[in-house]
Amino acid sequence: MTTLDNPRSGTYDQDSTFQSVLKFKLGDSCVTTDQLVALAFRWAHILAAITGLGGAIFIRYALAPVLGNLPDEQRRNLHEAIRTRWAKFVHLSIAVLLITGLYNFMVVIGPKNVPPGYHMIFGIKFLLALGVFFTASILMGRSAAAQRARENPKVWLLANIGMAITIVCLSGYLRFLRDTAGPKAAAAQKVVEPATPAAPIEKK
Repeated sequence: MTTLDNPRSGTYDQDSTFQSVLKFKLGDSCVTTDQLVALAFRWAHILAAITGLGGAIFIRYALAPVLGNLPDEQRRNLHEAIRTRWAKFVHLSIAVLLITGLYNFMVVIGPKNVPPGYHMIFGIKFLLALGVFFTASILMGRSAAAQRARENPKVWLLANIGMAITIVCLSGYLRFLRDTAGPKAAAAQKVVEPATPAAPIEKK
Protein backbone atom coordinates (compact mmCIF):
# COMPACT_ATOMS: atom_id res chain seq x y z
CA MET A 1 0.00 0.00 0.00
CA THR A 2 1.30 3.45 -0.85
CA THR A 3 0.69 5.85 1.99
CA LEU A 4 1.56 9.46 2.53
CA ASP A 5 4.34 9.24 5.09
CA ASN A 6 4.84 12.99 5.36
CA PRO A 7 1.84 14.94 3.99
CA ARG A 8 3.66 18.27 4.06
CA SER A 9 6.75 17.14 2.22
CA GLY A 10 4.89 14.71 -0.08
CA THR A 11 7.11 11.70 0.71
CA TYR A 12 5.72 8.17 0.55
CA ASP A 13 6.57 4.82 2.01
CA GLN A 14 5.86 1.42 0.48
CA ASP A 15 4.50 -1.80 2.00
CA SER A 16 3.57 -5.21 0.67
CA THR A 17 -0.18 -4.85 0.03
CA PHE A 18 -1.71 -4.65 -3.44
CA GLN A 19 -3.86 -1.57 -2.96
CA SER A 20 -2.78 2.02 -3.21
CA VAL A 21 -4.35 4.38 -0.69
CA LEU A 22 -3.49 8.05 -0.32
CA LYS A 23 -3.77 9.38 3.20
CA PHE A 24 -4.35 13.03 4.03
CA LYS A 25 -3.27 14.55 7.30
CA LEU A 26 -6.24 16.22 9.03
CA GLY A 27 -5.36 17.37 12.52
CA ASP A 28 -4.03 14.42 14.47
CA SER A 29 -5.57 11.74 12.22
CA CYS A 30 -5.11 10.47 8.68
CA VAL A 31 -8.09 10.17 6.32
CA THR A 32 -7.96 7.85 3.32
CA THR A 33 -9.41 8.59 -0.08
CA ASP A 34 -12.09 5.94 0.51
CA GLN A 35 -13.20 7.79 3.62
CA LEU A 36 -13.26 11.11 1.76
CA VAL A 37 -15.39 9.59 -1.01
CA ALA A 38 -17.80 8.13 1.56
CA LEU A 39 -18.03 11.53 3.26
CA ALA A 40 -18.71 13.29 -0.06
CA PHE A 41 -21.46 10.78 -0.88
CA ARG A 42 -22.98 11.28 2.56
CA TRP A 43 -23.02 15.06 2.10
CA ALA A 44 -24.64 14.69 -1.33
CA HIS A 45 -27.25 12.30 0.11
CA ILE A 46 -28.19 14.70 2.91
CA LEU A 47 -28.35 17.73 0.59
CA ALA A 48 -30.58 15.88 -1.88
CA ALA A 49 -32.91 14.82 0.95
CA ILE A 50 -33.08 18.38 2.28
CA THR A 51 -33.91 19.67 -1.21
CA GLY A 52 -36.70 17.17 -1.78
CA LEU A 53 -38.34 17.34 1.66
CA GLY A 54 -37.94 21.11 2.00
CA GLY A 55 -39.44 21.69 -1.43
CA ALA A 56 -42.44 19.47 -0.69
CA ILE A 57 -43.15 21.26 2.61
CA PHE A 58 -42.85 24.67 0.92
CA ILE A 59 -45.21 23.70 -1.90
CA ARG A 60 -47.80 22.18 0.45
CA TYR A 61 -47.95 24.85 3.13
CA ALA A 62 -46.83 28.03 1.34
CA LEU A 63 -47.31 27.79 -2.42
CA ALA A 64 -50.45 25.64 -2.76
CA PRO A 65 -52.67 27.91 -0.58
CA VAL A 66 -51.60 30.95 -2.61
CA LEU A 67 -52.23 29.22 -5.93
CA GLY A 68 -55.70 28.21 -4.73
CA ASN A 69 -56.70 31.87 -4.44
CA LEU A 70 -55.74 32.77 -8.00
CA PRO A 71 -58.02 32.71 -11.07
CA ASP A 72 -57.97 29.41 -12.97
CA GLU A 73 -56.01 30.65 -15.97
CA GLN A 74 -53.42 32.46 -13.90
CA ARG A 75 -53.10 29.50 -11.52
CA ARG A 76 -52.49 27.04 -14.37
CA ASN A 77 -49.89 29.26 -16.01
CA LEU A 78 -48.02 29.89 -12.76
CA HIS A 79 -48.16 26.24 -11.74
CA GLU A 80 -46.80 25.11 -15.10
CA ALA A 81 -43.94 27.61 -14.91
CA ILE A 82 -43.03 26.44 -11.40
CA ARG A 83 -43.40 22.77 -12.32
CA THR A 84 -41.07 23.10 -15.30
CA ARG A 85 -38.31 24.63 -13.18
CA TRP A 86 -38.76 22.55 -10.04
CA ALA A 87 -38.98 19.22 -11.88
CA LYS A 88 -35.26 19.45 -12.73
CA PHE A 89 -34.35 19.66 -9.05
CA VAL A 90 -36.72 16.82 -8.15
CA HIS A 91 -35.30 14.47 -10.76
CA LEU A 92 -31.73 15.38 -9.84
CA SER A 93 -32.47 14.79 -6.14
CA ILE A 94 -33.99 11.38 -6.91
CA ALA A 95 -30.95 10.34 -8.93
CA VAL A 96 -28.52 11.52 -6.24
CA LEU A 97 -30.48 9.79 -3.46
CA LEU A 98 -30.55 6.50 -5.36
CA ILE A 99 -26.85 6.53 -6.24
CA THR A 100 -25.56 7.69 -2.87
CA GLY A 101 -27.99 5.50 -0.91
CA LEU A 102 -26.95 2.33 -2.75
CA TYR A 103 -23.27 3.27 -2.42
CA ASN A 104 -23.64 3.84 1.30
CA PHE A 105 -25.45 0.54 1.83
CA MET A 106 -23.28 -1.68 -0.39
CA VAL A 107 -19.83 -0.14 0.08
CA VAL A 108 -19.79 1.70 3.41
CA ILE A 109 -22.20 -0.41 5.48
CA GLY A 110 -22.18 -3.68 3.53
CA PRO A 111 -18.83 -5.09 4.74
CA LYS A 112 -19.59 -4.27 8.38
CA ASN A 113 -21.44 -6.32 10.94
CA VAL A 114 -24.80 -4.71 11.66
CA PRO A 115 -27.17 -5.41 14.55
CA PRO A 116 -30.20 -7.72 14.16
CA GLY A 117 -33.14 -6.12 12.39
CA TYR A 118 -30.98 -3.55 10.61
CA HIS A 119 -31.61 -4.88 7.10
CA MET A 120 -35.36 -5.18 7.73
CA ILE A 121 -35.58 -1.53 8.78
CA PHE A 122 -33.42 -0.53 5.82
CA GLY A 123 -35.78 -2.44 3.51
CA ILE A 124 -38.77 -0.52 4.92
CA LYS A 125 -36.87 2.73 4.44
CA PHE A 126 -36.04 1.79 0.84
CA LEU A 127 -39.67 0.97 0.03
CA LEU A 128 -40.78 4.29 1.52
CA ALA A 129 -38.14 6.04 -0.57
CA LEU A 130 -39.60 4.47 -3.71
CA GLY A 131 -42.99 5.80 -2.62
CA VAL A 132 -41.53 9.29 -2.22
CA PHE A 133 -39.92 9.09 -5.65
CA PHE A 134 -43.22 7.95 -7.18
CA THR A 135 -45.34 10.71 -5.64
CA ALA A 136 -42.75 13.36 -6.48
CA SER A 137 -42.60 12.14 -10.08
CA ILE A 138 -46.40 12.18 -10.34
CA LEU A 139 -46.59 15.75 -9.06
CA MET A 140 -43.87 16.88 -11.50
CA GLY A 141 -44.92 14.75 -14.49
CA ARG A 142 -46.55 15.88 -17.72
CA SER A 143 -48.65 12.79 -18.47
CA ALA A 144 -52.43 12.68 -18.31
CA ALA A 145 -52.28 10.62 -15.11
CA ALA A 146 -49.97 13.19 -13.54
CA GLN A 147 -52.32 16.01 -14.51
CA ARG A 148 -55.27 14.20 -12.91
CA ALA A 149 -53.25 13.62 -9.74
CA ARG A 150 -52.39 17.30 -9.55
CA GLU A 151 -56.08 18.15 -9.38
CA ASN A 152 -55.85 17.11 -5.70
CA PRO A 153 -52.21 17.90 -4.87
CA LYS A 154 -52.70 18.20 -1.10
CA VAL A 155 -53.22 14.45 -0.69
CA TRP A 156 -50.13 13.59 -2.73
CA LEU A 157 -48.02 16.22 -0.99
CA LEU A 158 -49.11 15.04 2.47
CA ALA A 159 -48.29 11.44 1.52
CA ASN A 160 -44.91 12.55 0.17
CA ILE A 161 -44.07 14.58 3.27
CA GLY A 162 -45.26 11.85 5.65
CA MET A 163 -43.14 9.16 3.98
CA ALA A 164 -40.12 11.47 3.78
CA ILE A 165 -40.29 12.36 7.49
CA THR A 166 -40.61 8.65 8.33
CA ILE A 167 -37.49 7.97 6.25
CA VAL A 168 -35.57 10.64 8.15
CA CYS A 169 -36.61 9.10 11.47
CA LEU A 170 -35.66 5.60 10.30
CA SER A 171 -32.30 6.87 9.06
CA GLY A 172 -31.58 8.39 12.45
CA TYR A 173 -32.55 5.14 14.16
CA LEU A 174 -30.34 3.08 11.84
CA ARG A 175 -27.42 5.38 12.62
CA PHE A 176 -28.18 4.95 16.33
CA LEU A 177 -28.10 1.16 15.91
CA ARG A 178 -24.73 1.28 14.14
CA ASP A 179 -23.22 3.61 16.73
CA THR A 180 -24.39 1.52 19.69
CA ALA A 181 -23.61 -1.84 18.07
CA GLY A 182 -19.92 -0.99 17.61
CA PRO A 183 -18.96 -0.75 21.31
CA LYS A 184 -21.09 -3.80 22.16
CA ALA A 185 -19.42 -5.93 19.47
CA ALA A 186 -15.98 -4.77 20.55
CA ALA A 187 -16.74 -5.64 24.17
CA ALA A 188 -18.06 -9.07 23.21
CA GLN A 189 -15.00 -9.93 21.15
CA LYS A 190 -12.50 -8.64 23.63
CA VAL A 191 -10.21 -11.38 24.86
CA VAL A 192 -8.90 -11.08 28.37
CA GLU A 193 -5.33 -12.30 28.46
CA PRO A 194 -4.39 -14.34 31.52
CA ALA A 195 -2.08 -12.65 33.92
CA THR A 196 1.56 -13.65 33.62
CA PRO A 197 2.65 -15.49 36.76
CA ALA A 198 5.33 -13.79 38.74
CA ALA A 199 8.77 -15.27 38.60
CA PRO A 200 9.69 -17.26 41.71
CA ILE A 201 12.05 -15.52 44.11
CA GLU A 202 15.26 -17.42 44.52
CA LYS A 203 16.36 -17.94 48.08
CA LYS A 204 19.97 -17.26 48.82
